[in-house]
Amino acid sequence: MTFEMSEILWSRREFRQELAARPLAEKLRLLDLLRERNSEITASRPSESGVADALELKANSDEMKVAITFACATGSALTAGAL
Repeated sequence: MTFEMSEILWSRREFRQELAARPLAEKLRLLDLLRERNSEITASRPSESGVADALELKANSDEMKVAITFACATGSALTAGAL
């Protein structure tokens, strides 16, 4: 399967011109359909806050590893404030 960039660009231009020629009411209807589709896709994805929480835990874990490694290497006491 080969992709001809000039054909792809021509096709995009053609499609955009067809969309531009449509009546405003139809464009608004299409926009509503896209919003519905987007909300369905968003609802089907796992929560992004869960991902952020996992990343934060990993970052905190990595910081603790660095602090513990440093304390062991230097023989210094590790305190809660150091973490």
